[in-house]
Amino acid sequence: MMGWLLEESFIRHPKPVTAAEIVKKLGVSEKTALLMKRRVQLLASEQMEKIRFLIRDELYKAFPPDFKLPPEGEDVTASIQNKPVVAMDTIALYSCSNRANQGRKRHKNRGATSSIYMSEKLGGRQIGTLAQVMGTQSGWCVAHSVPDQKAGTLGPLIRQWIPHNAAVFSDEMYTWLWGIYKNHRMVNHSLKSKDSRYRFSRERWSRKGVCSATAEALNNSLKTAFRNYTYVRPQYSQMYLDEWCWWKNVKYFGLEKVKECGESMGSMSPKVSHSSRLQSAIKRQLYQLPDPLVVRNSNRIKVNGKLDPVLQRLLDTGDYAALADAITSNDHFWSNPNKVHERVKERAYQRVALNVWQRSQSKGWSYLSELGLAPKERKQTLRVLRVWGAAGLIELKDLTPANGKETIEFGFRKLLPSKIPLPSLLYRQTRQQYQSKKKVETNG
Repeated sequence: MMGWLLEESFIRHPKPVTAAEIVKKLGVSEKTALLMKRRVQLLASEQMEKIRFLIRDELYKAFPPDFKLPPEGEDVTASIQNKPVVAMDTIALYSCSNRANQGRKRHKNRGATSSIYMSEKLGGRQIGTLAQVMGTQSGWCVAHSVPDQKAGTLGPLIRQWIPHNAAVFSDEMYTWLWGIYKNHRMVNHSLKSKDSRYRFSRERWSRKGVCSATAEALNNSLKTAFRNYTYVRPQYSQMYLDEWCWWKNVKYFGLEKVKECGESMGSMSPKVSHSSRLQSAIKRQLYQLPDPLVVRNSNRIKVNGKLDPVLQRLLDTGDYAALADAITSNDHFWSNPNKVHERVKERAYQRVALNVWQRSQSKGWSYLSELGLAPKERKQTLRVLRVWGAAGLIELKDLTPANGKETIEFGFRKLLPSKIPLPSLLYRQTRQQYQSKKKVETNG
């Protein structure tokens, strides 16, 4: 039965063989069909290291150390003739529906990333799949399941598979890649037309030999293949991607070449016959879902679940114990289930806090009256400033006249280095805190 599945998967690629088809063709149970599917996926995942070796070897031969593309803006068609130019792009394979997201417009997380996470009020967990795809025209292909499109996420994957001297084409999402790959060129999909009759230029797809047609073709083929599955949980997304890419690479390189590569590397993949060993092997290939707390704070202070290194060094000195406790309290709040109104109120405070932090000066004193806040934001801002002062983020001074007849005024000065973004803190006041405060005021 496994022989039929392997042969059928090879012949039918790029269309995959689903577990439902295995049930119909072989008359086995759904559990058996899924187990057979997992074995094929595990085989593909464990062989991808050999594919990586073959890919790098091909690119090293095609692009020697002295290879250079013409300067930016010149035609590169002659330089890339008959060469395996690497094209890359990202694609969202499964996304949240309006119903799953309660119709909320995704104004906070933009781009393809916005569609794979649920709303924060529903937990913010990932339920879609975002894939980073790399490949050549009519050649090899590799895809990785990723949580976002940031340089810190995609950069290590690209450097692991692509030599630094290879010619790489992409869209303008990869602007940060030029500093690593000198032969990297981009096409601007938003290029406006010089003719007033048209909105976009026809060169937004291909310009002077630089195009994204290969990446778009790979995306289309991959998305068409994944339509055969009703849905793939993101935990197993990497195994499904490895399976699809594996058959494409086998057709391109050939089984004999892959076998020779395995022999030169010294060992073949280990056999997994026992069910417990099989489950352990599968777990090693699963995609690790990002913590919703990390995703929420990734645009501010956390990267890959860790605090900003500069801030971490400040906290390690022990001089910012209050700030460390405040960050821990915030992490505890968002990692535990809370009532909806508590999350809504906290997000409102965080928007005000980020607005005030961006409007205030990085050095020197800032004043409440100079921030240009709306009247309804002033009360929230006072709460934010007091929290910052208690956490040691700012030096706060009450400049309100003693007679109390004039507008409330506060001055504050940032104590953190300017390159550190605003840490995520809790600003709302719980009922217990409010009652304790009223009790103290009454007794005083």
